Amino acid sequence: MAPDQQCARTIRDRRGLTGLPISERYNAIRDKILFAGLQSDVSRWYQMMDLFLLPSPAEGLPVVGVEAQAAGLGCIFSTDIPDEVLFSGHSIRCSLSDSDSIWAEKIWQVLQQPFDRADGINIIRQAGYDISVEAAKLQEMYLQMSVR
Repeated sequence: MAPDQQCARTIRDRRGLTGLPISERYNAIRDKILFAGLQSDVSRWYQMMDLFLLPSPAEGLPVVGVEAQAAGLGCIFSTDIPDEVLFSGHSIRCSLSDSDSIWAEKIWQVLQQPFDRADGINIIRQAGYDISVEAAKLQEMYLQMSVR
């Protein structure tokens, strides 16, 4: 699908947008954005996506970036996102000061990369973000500490 044929979808609660000015650019794409509110099963939403964008000006370690990579999505993060979230070969950065055409080119670049989405969970495990494995490690560490 060519970049001009794609539409944006976002899973976000409208409360996070209060106070933001509505620009002409937003008005032009408003009918292509879905404010789905809080969701209990975001993995289903990730499976509907082709790509994950996080053009955030300030984040800690964004859990949504980990989730998106676990779902096997290619990701584009702003350069303000910490390096720790970049663990997939299909995750890249783009500066918020870059032009729309540069962002569009990077989107197209990621979408053209061959990638098996089923590999996402293995990438997450290798990066140390599998909750089952990490919880067991913590439990063992605490048990060893309690013996001392």
